[in-house]
Amino acid sequence: MCESELEGKYRDLISGSTTLESSLNLSLSEHLNSEIGLGTIMDVRSAKEWLATTFLFQRMQRNPRHYSIDGEDGRSWQDRVEDMILHNVSILEETELITHDEAKGKLSSTEYGDIMSKVRTQYQYLSCLVFRYSCLVSFIFVKQRYVLDSISAAHLLSDILRR
Repeated sequence: MCESELEGKYRDLISGSTTLESSLNLSLSEHLNSEIGLGTIMDVRSAKEWLATTFLFQRMQRNPRHYSIDGEDGRSWQDRVEDMILHNVSILEETELITHDEAKGKLSSTEYGDIMSKVRTQYQYLSCLVFRYSCLVSFIFVKQRYVLDSISAAHLLSDILRR
């Protein structure tokens, strides 16, 4: 049971003639933040181990070009995966969602990171609302007089008409 224009897509998926790709790479920072908050990820090494358990990792090995890690610069896809993790860790650190003690290698969630993780977890599984990284970051750095402008410009509310 689906819309008629999607029928062909689902038939291809069922028959195995379509290859599925992961979209975890599009929201990797949000997932890393949640895993750091949960204590599953404590450092870059454990982040790499966590990523190795995902469908994304399996697909990156088979189709690195799709994820732009095909090693055109002569570096291996494994090096590019580490770069991907380090890039997302630095984004989370810059936006004050995590702290990264480089001397000890320890990653820790901040108060903002905990809030994002909890809100995201509660709503994501209810399929009602996904609290996106870009949305929370805009709330963190907002000044009181710009609260309404920031809320209405947030990615989370982009599909809601405002008056």
